[in-house]
Order: sequence, then C-alpha cells, then structure tokens
Amino acid sequence: MLGEEFLIEVEEALSLIQGWPEIGTPGKHKTRSYRVRRVPFRVTYQIREDRIWVVALAHLSRKPGYWSRRTR
Repeated sequence: MLGEEFLIEVEEALSLIQGWPEIGTPGKHKTRSYRVRRVPFRVTYQIREDRIWVVALAHLSRKPGYWSRRTR
C-alpha cells in the first residue's frame, strides 16, 4: 500500500540522518535537508548539540520555506 511505502521510505531517511547527520544538503537557518526516496518529500532538520531536530517533512510541491518560522 502507498501509505506503508511512504512510511518505510521516511523511516529509512530518518535512520540515515540519525547515523550520518551531515548527509543532508546545507540550507538556510542552520538546517540540512534530505530527499526521501521514491516519494516527493524532503526531511528538513537541524543538528543540535545533543539531538537532531526535525523541522519539517515537506512535500516538494508546497511553498518553499513555509516551515522557516519553526527554526527559532
């Protein structure tokens, strides 16, 4: 099912980010982003001292940067 495939791909992306935080492309507001495979989504996150903070799981067709106010 599509929902299960989506969840699997997002979990895989999060696992990769957790293992290799620098894997994502650097962006604005001290964020990094990683494109989820097989679905049009991107995980945007910040590397903090003691954790990785997911700012957004954003659809690629949505207005870019809509999530930027979350980084404060």
